[in-house]
Amino acid sequence: MIKILTHHNFTDTQTNWDNIFKKSANQVVFLTSWWNHIWHKYIDAKASIDIIEIYENENLIGIAPLSIEDKTIKFIGDENLYDYKDFIVIPGKESTFFEQLCKHIRKIPWDKIELDSIPYNSPTLDYIPKFFEIEKNNVDIYPETSTPTLILTRNWDDYLSALSKKHRHELKRKIKRLASQTKYKTHICKGSNIHQSCLNNFFNLHKLSSEEKLNFWNPEREAFFEAISHQLICEETLILHSLILEDKCVAINYIIQSNESFLLYNSGFDPTFSEYSVGLLNTAFAIEYAIISGQKEFNFLKGKEKYKYHLGAQDMNIFNISISK
Repeated sequence: MIKILTHHNFTDTQTNWDNIFKKSANQVVFLTSWWNHIWHKYIDAKASIDIIEIYENENLIGIAPLSIEDKTIKFIGDENLYDYKDFIVIPGKESTFFEQLCKHIRKIPWDKIELDSIPYNSPTLDYIPKFFEIEKNNVDIYPETSTPTLILTRNWDDYLSALSKKHRHELKRKIKRLASQTKYKTHICKGSNIHQSCLNNFFNLHKLSSEEKLNFWNPEREAFFEAISHQLICEETLILHSLILEDKCVAINYIIQSNESFLLYNSGFDPTFSEYSVGLLNTAFAIEYAIISGQKEFNFLKGKEKYKYHLGAQDMNIFNISISK
């Protein structure tokens, strides 16, 4: 027996969402109920909320966090503050979930379905096209961008050895130069040890980094970052990794620990110290910390900036699905 419920607020579904998330295969922070709730509260409170719960024999098997406006169906959230989006489904129930979801969507008036930021290994990429192509809909799957990811080695020496000769030489040269010309150290704030002054360092250095990053900020995004930061601190999953030169914080990485991965959600640095490549070196030292702390991956998240590949990352594509009648 199949039952389908639709909620237009987060309160009614939060407990169910949290429970199904803990059972799902892709437990990345962007798919939590609280991340989506905070985004809606601070970024776009007017956005339509259409959270679909699908039950099989009274058991919840999956959640579709959707927003339906102007006959367009899409995921909740935007491209700037989410690196991944997807459905939250219990492993082994994908076929039933997607079949029933597609049947339900066909009953809703829609012209377009635009699903973005789907991980390369998501079952969504298989099941959504399958069930919509049956109805002769036009389905297009295409790469949106990449989340370059580094599979971590057992130790720092193995990491350096795995880099290309050119990039290994450049990284060693930069570290040697930093050590010979400055007094530097790294500083790690994690979880409940993160105070507002640490967060302020991130905000200030991010804005200093470039005009593009300065223009990123507005009151809504600042409120969003404050809110997610406090939630991540409560969950002990936020890491602020800083590079200190002569007792001054000159670079900082905003890292989210997710399962056995470090997610580099954002970063900032002081351009005054660009000659020492402080942004790149702080990230290299963060990779070393990830290795020491036993992580399996260092995920640079969205964007194909060159420095990610210089530090050994490999492309992991994310995809969009576009469907029209």
